[in-house]
Amino acid sequence: MLNPKMLETNPFDTTGLPDLAGPDTYETWCEALQAHLQLTGLWGVVSGDNVKPSSPPLQTLPGVKTTPRSIQLQLRPSTPFRNDRDTQGILKTEIQSPENKAKTVILKTLSREIRLEAMGLQSPKEIWDFLDRKYYQVHPLDGLQAAKNIFYDDCCSVQNYALRMMRALDKIDRSIGPTACVPEPMKVQYLLCNLGHTWTAFLASFWVKNDIRNVSFEKVVEELIQEEMARRAGQRV
Repeated sequence: MLNPKMLETNPFDTTGLPDLAGPDTYETWCEALQAHLQLTGLWGVVSGDNVKPSSPPLQTLPGVKTTPRSIQLQLRPSTPFRNDRDTQGILKTEIQSPENKAKTVILKTLSREIRLEAMGLQSPKEIWDFLDRKYYQVHPLDGLQAAKNIFYDDCCSVQNYALRMMRALDKIDRSIGPTACVPEPMKVQYLLCNLGHTWTAFLASFWVKNDIRNVSFEKVVEELIQEEMARRAGQRV
């Protein structure tokens, strides 16, 4: 994972990030802003991964999921360039806690109408979950079609591939209702089936060492990342 400090990225510089204006722009906005928050070290306070031990546990809204720590975007997606960001009503960007920084960044990328809806929420996670619940709309076949058309060879890395697959599987979960979801072994199968022929030897070894019924999606992602890193290291020798 990239070190945010090394990137020297100003978290308040949202130039180039798309605005959230409604359901039609949610996925593009979500992907770009999540990458920005990861690159600037703020994603943990939005996803809930960086909750302080002394703080009360954050409640998770039904159907809302966060990205496993091992699945991190490494590059900010290219997005339409914007210079007319309306910053009226946004908190000042002096030194703040990570929570306030993340909240400020999220609010800066919302349309005026949506910003007014979210301004009263206290934490960046509350804002993120509210927007996810209200503006992420999924049609019944979107997830299945997306999962079938995601291939490792079309992605820049295992992390990108796994993140895209996870989003497709999340769509399937949402389309079949809050009380049902894709079983973990099936999620693993979706992840492995589109790796391509260059992973044949790895998969043969993987099936010998692992029981599909007892392995998690995140564990498989970690193994794939290790394998990819080993391959890249070998290419540099």
